[in-house]
Formats: sequence, structure tokens, C-alpha cells
Amino acid sequence: PASLAQGATNQNVVVTGTSSSGTEFWDPDVSYLNHIAAAFSGTGITVNSITFTDPTHITLNVSVSGAATAGLRNLTVTNPDGQQATGSNVFTVT
Repeated sequence: PASLAQGATNQNVVVTGTSSSGTEFWDPDVSYLNHIAAAFSGTGITVNSITFTDPTHITLNVSVSGAATAGLRNLTVTNPDGQQATGSNVFTVT
């Protein structure tokens, strides 16, 4: 879903990216120290886990605090090498 209600717990959110000039999501095997990360702007949304699906899809398991401010949020995804991209106003807390 592109939105979740305040108080939602352990919900899966599929993120679809667009590959441009070779950019993509990636996550190495468990032997590598750094892994893909994601964070929403503002407070009150916890990313519990991230599952790499393919170069343009990841699934975030998230929980939204009952006290999270309602409204639009940005999402920043950071690859293990530090490259990151931010989607503006791509998620809504209701």
C-alpha cells in the first residue's frame, strides 16, 4: 500500500523503483557488512526489515506509531555502497 494508518504494525510495503542508466536497488550476500537501508522522513515510521526482490523492487516491513503525524512522507533508500535515492511524497500516514 502507498498509505498506512496510525498504529499499523508489521505491514509489508512494496517499493517499485525505476532503473535509469544502470541505477538499481541491490543487496549483497550475508558475508558483506553493509546492506540496503530505507528510512521515511519525519518520525513515527519504523522500518522493521527490508527484503530485496530484484533491481527495481524491495519490500519494507514497517510499523507506524499511533502518534505518527498524518500526511505525506518521503522515502530514502540507501544501497550498501552509500548511493541513495529519495522519492518525494510517496507514502501517506492516515
